[in-house]
Amino acid sequence: AGLFHDIGKVAVPEEILNKEGSLSPHEFNIMKRHVYYTHRVFSGNDLFDKIRKWASSHHEMLDGSGYPFRLKGNEIDTGSRILIVADKFTALMEDRPYRSGLSGNEAMKLIQQMSDMGLLCRDVVSVLDRNFDDINNIRIIAQRKEFDEYLNLKQDELCRE
Repeated sequence: AGLFHDIGKVAVPEEILNKEGSLSPHEFNIMKRHVYYTHRVFSGNDLFDKIRKWASSHHEMLDGSGYPFRLKGNEIDTGSRILIVADKFTALMEDRPYRSGLSGNEAMKLIQQMSDMGLLCRDVVSVLDRNFDDINNIRIIAQRKEFDEYLNLKQDELCRE
């Protein structure tokens, strides 16, 4: 589910995905649709039920303020709770077109605040906090690997031209 949670972004225009400034309310609504499209990609096949459920819930919040389904409390299962925290952690730590990534301390502080506000699962946040260095190292290695694969694909593309 973690590998596929943003697959719906293929339906979001590149100029919105890569915009350097803040998104307008209209652009943000278009961006938010990616979780619905992720849900649709995995609909219709029972083999993908858990992937669909977890992947399309990564922007839900325990208080019901998330999207796309406005799930609340016990409606959000453990797998979804883990993916929500993992997505938030990754989003805060990595560079984005509109801002630089935060330090580990800054990201953990924001995640802890969200947990204290009842938005994120305290148990999952606690596991992240206790294992921060290991989890962050895994994130860095995985992202470097993916970036290297991307560069290789781009190089292959250039060679074919």
